[in-house]
Order: sequence, then C-alpha cells, then structure tokens
Amino acid sequence: MPRSSVKLRWIEHSNQRKNTFRKRSPCLLQKVEELTILCDVTAFVIIYNPDTNQLTVWPDHQMVEQMLKRFHRLPNDDRTRKMVNQETFLMEKVAKLEEKLNKTHTKTINLLLSQIYEGNKPFSEFEQKELTDLDLFLRAQMKKIEELINFKEGDNVTVPLDLGLSLGVNGSNNFGKGENMTGDGTEMGSGFMGPQSSRNNVGNYLGLSLMPYNPDIGSG
Repeated sequence: MPRSSVKLRWIEHSNQRKNTFRKRSPCLLQKVEELTILCDVTAFVIIYNPDTNQLTVWPDHQMVEQMLKRFHRLPNDDRTRKMVNQETFLMEKVAKLEEKLNKTHTKTINLLLSQIYEGNKPFSEFEQKELTDLDLFLRAQMKKIEELINFKEGDNVTVPLDLGLSLGVNGSNNFGKGENMTGDGTEMGSGFMGPQSSRNNVGNYLGLSLMPYNPDIGSG
C-alpha cells in the first residue's frame, strides 16, 4: 500500500517530535549530499537540536566556513535575488492560494452568469450567497467599466456604460427589463451586453468572454 502523505504541521507530542527529529535529520543530510552530486552544486547543512543544544554540520566546519565566506563576498543583489526565509515563503504561498481562489471564484461567477443567460435557472432557485456574490461581482465590473471609459476618453474611444443588461430577482430571468438584482432599485450588470465592438473592448478589459445581448431571453 502507498504511504499516506504527511501533514506538514508542528508535532504537539514531545516524544513523537523528538523521534521524528532523530529519524529525519540523517535523511536531510543524505538528500543534500545527493543534490550536490547530481547537480554539481555546493551546499551545506546546519541543524540545531534544541533538546541537546548541539549542532550537526555537514559536510564539515571548515568547508562550511569557506562556503559562507564565498557567499558573503558576493554582491548584495546576487545574495538576495532568490533568498527565501520563513516569512517570504509563507507570503508567496498565500499569494498563490489567493490567486487560485480568485480563479475558482471567477469560474463560479461565469457559471452563474451562463445559467442566467441561457435561462436554465430562475433567480428564485439561486441561493442568497450566490446572489450576493453576483451582486458584488457585477458592481466591481461596473467600476472597472467606468475606469475604462475614463481612460479611453483621451483616445476618442467610446465604450457605452449602459450595454443593455439588468438582472432581476422576482423569480424569473429578466434580461433587458430594467429590474435589479437585489431589489433595492439599483441596476446591476449593465456593462456586460451590447454591440460587438463595445463588448470586445469591455470583455478584454475585464478578462471575460461576453455574450451577445438577446432581448427575447426571459421575456416568455
């Protein structure tokens, strides 16, 4: 049977933590030695044991001192270009997770918009969280459209703000009827549909594949 993946987190039990340290430290030294041979690079390892207050140094103290001196003689830019500490490592990991979360959120929103556009799901069947996400998403896109219009004004490029879509929550799909998504009188989503050229301009800016507006959808 394949070994289960180990969860990378602090081991709370003291004896288990000490045993893991004792077993894995030699493995780390072996892996570093293999890396130096396979990739023809120089490397060293210093492991501090908090229980015994002892240092384990590989390959030996003299070679480690030589490598450190050579490293400190490098220009500062070369030393720090790819340097990673615990803080920067965690920040990079968080940034990647946020990027992945944003992509997943965008896919979810696009799926909801597709369901609305194709008339496969009336608003009465959407959960409150889905409607809230759509509301926030469409408001953000409207803000981007306004920024795009302000940016394009100096280039004599016209991108109409009202591109013909309003969303409603009265139990049916209400495209082009002027009903709003939240029921508070605020039109939402008018930046998503319109003429081909305008749709392409806005779609490229928002990173979306925008669909042509059909006033007959939801009118039956």
